[in-house]
Amino acid sequence: MSEPFQKLFEDMVAALRAHPQVDVYDVVIRPPASPDDIAAAEEALKRPLPADMRSFYLAHDGVFLSWGLKDRTYNTRLDPFTWPDYGTPPGVINLLPLHQVVSPDWVANSVINWTASSHRTIYGADMVKGGDKGVPAVVVDYYSNFRHADMVFGPEDRPAWMLIADDHGAELLESNLSSFSTYLDVVLAQWGTQRMNQYKVSEYRAPRELKEPRTRPTLEAVVADALAD
Repeated sequence: MSEPFQKLFEDMVAALRAHPQVDVYDVVIRPPASPDDIAAAEEALKRPLPADMRSFYLAHDGVFLSWGLKDRTYNTRLDPFTWPDYGTPPGVINLLPLHQVVSPDWVANSVINWTASSHRTIYGADMVKGGDKGVPAVVVDYYSNFRHADMVFGPEDRPAWMLIADDHGAELLESNLSSFSTYLDVVLAQWGTQRMNQYKVSEYRAPRELKEPRTRPTLEAVVADALAD
């Protein structure tokens, strides 16, 4: 990204507020995470945070946006940093506070179905078993009941990847992979709407690295898609 995330995020929110067919329901930018918060997260993961993720959380410990269309009723107007139900508005960014991100419960409670086969496909190596190896996968952006954006961890000398977990977190291999900063760029490119069209794996191919958004739709195009849904 050419500018800090917060500046680009605030510019996006301003454009949404100015659109005659859009209602912005909620915007939250939390204060920065403390050095102790970072240290606790890295202790839970048993590894350093990726540099771009660390920089994000040192600037703001969670960012939330919810927007929908005027004259539309949605079943759930998601509260900041909570778990989505069906019927949320089309635009949701729910980048969770760091202490929520690094919880071991995501995998333990099968919110993320992080399996040995998924690990092997993504990293080309078997999962290391035994001992305290840290949290293997976490939810970072819980923007939808059906899909969420996760970070997965492999061998310590390999990158941590962002991906879109599909089917309520049961399917990980339909998504390509990206850095955390590329994921943020995709979120902004999509105006906070569904990200899977950017990450979807081509048929019969293994996940590959996504280095930048595939498309950058205009707000008019995004609103038109929401109206047609």
